[in-house]
Amino acid sequence: GDPHFNPACDGIGERAIRSLLFAPLVLDGRPFGVLKAVNRHNAAFDDADCDLFALIAAQAADALQSARQVQRLKVINADLEAGRWELLGSRNTLRSLFDNLPAALYIIDSEYHLLAVNRTRTHRTGLEPRRLVGQLCYQALFNRTAPCKDCRVQETFTAGRSTQRSERR
Repeated sequence: GDPHFNPACDGIGERAIRSLLFAPLVLDGRPFGVLKAVNRHNAAFDDADCDLFALIAAQAADALQSARQVQRLKVINADLEAGRWELLGSRNTLRSLFDNLPAALYIIDSEYHLLAVNRTRTHRTGLEPRRLVGQLCYQALFNRTAPCKDCRVQETFTAGRSTQRSERR
């Protein structure tokens, strides 16, 4: 008897509709769908049914929101993984270039710890580059107990810019 009832939209095929119950599915304060119940067994829907149905709708909306977030996280994770592989490929390319330069190169921090050593430089030590990383440059590369006299590394860190010096022997 409700004037808003439209059998074409609200009905269930040939089944007679005795009662309907609707509850909005709300996500972030905005409705995005509707949960519908049709024909309570042997009676009309009452206030307790409405309260329970509203609770079920809220739980369903939360579950759908969680599923959407999981899907978004999966997409983000896939993007991160693709980025990681791209970064790894770039790292491997740079490492190959660094290792195969004919000049002996190494990178150290302000406390003289080796961060990277190319293969050309490690030929003098007979060790793999990864075995030298983390060691003090003056110990690993020059077999000293203290930084080299007039160390250009310290000079560069102190000056805060590139430095160079020529020496003839």
